Amino acid sequence: MRVLYLCLACFYVDGYNYQENILANISKKNGHDVKIIASTETFIDNQRLGYVEPKSYITEYGVPIIRLPYEIIINHKISTKLRIYKRLFNEIEKFNPDIIFSHDLCFLSLMDVIDYLKLHNNVVLLSDTHTAFNNSGRNWISMNILHKILYKFCIHKALPFIKKIYYIGTREKDFSLKVYKIPIEKLEYLPLGGMILNKELQEKYRKELINEMGFSDNAIICTHSGKIDKYKKTDEVIKAFSNIKDERLILLIYGNVQEELKQNIFSMIKQDERIFFLGWLDANEQKKVLGATDLYIQPGGCSATAQIALCNGCALIANREYQNDMKESIYYAENSKEIEDILCKVVTNKNYLYEMKKKGYAFAKETLDYEVLVKRFLK
Repeated sequence: MRVLYLCLACFYVDGYNYQENILANISKKNGHDVKIIASTETFIDNQRLGYVEPKSYITEYGVPIIRLPYEIIINHKISTKLRIYKRLFNEIEKFNPDIIFSHDLCFLSLMDVIDYLKLHNNVVLLSDTHTAFNNSGRNWISMNILHKILYKFCIHKALPFIKKIYYIGTREKDFSLKVYKIPIEKLEYLPLGGMILNKELQEKYRKELINEMGFSDNAIICTHSGKIDKYKKTDEVIKAFSNIKDERLILLIYGNVQEELKQNIFSMIKQDERIFFLGWLDANEQKKVLGATDLYIQPGGCSATAQIALCNGCALIANREYQNDMKESIYYAENSKEIEDILCKVVTNKNYLYEMKKKGYAFAKETLDYEVLVKRFLK
């Protein structure tokens, strides 16, 4: 089949393990003819959203991608919110897809997709939605003009042509129902996921990391990562970790630290020789670190790395926003005291961590495996 992925309501970041990257990669690996049409929005220097020039190229997975320019409406800032793209209809027509999978629907050029579908009623349109109250409509204009009027109008025009809209979590489902008024029968749960790392590679990466870093064989490796801002609660993680005086515990931190937090975060790290800051890691390096990790700690905002960690065999500490979706397969904590309580149980009861790793990995294989998820919506 010819599968077209649209990343026009969001950014597309080359070289990342985000859903937008992996779904296209797996589709190509499974023998489909795949293309991505994306906006020019991306991460600049791996830490801030910005824009690149429109261009066509081949992704690191061998998938053709074209980044389309915005139609300029008043100015660039407004144009990036309206999201009307030059040549979109022509690019879709040129590829001649059997399936169009749109990552989110909040872009006005959705009308071009509708125009194409009116002429090609055999083409299947699918979408996911990452749009939720915590990441969208956070001021009056955004909520009441963009989402409740403009985006909603386009989405309702598209509804007769959309086979299914996949929400990635409960928050996204709530936004779709309450703001866009999407009929419940159009919605279906499709979580963010990851690539399952087998046990052999987990053991290999663990041995390599232990040898490289000089850790003991009985080390309990904890990891925390991301674009480290005040919402990540990195200081809470470090505080909890440092309160547990067990030499087996190791904390690895990787990512980019926001400038205003650097002095405090790095000062805290220096006070505990069991904490190591690894800087920014590419997707392959992240996979190796997570494969070697026993416990991934994410008490702050939601991030795709939580699901990826489970797929790599980690136990997971995360905030309670995941509770509806992950149930009893992970630990829940949102402050240093709750993290400390879990770490205390981990160091005093060997089976406690083992059982949670086992439970999380089983959940990942059953629910989060992108190989399974892609087959589900492409069938």
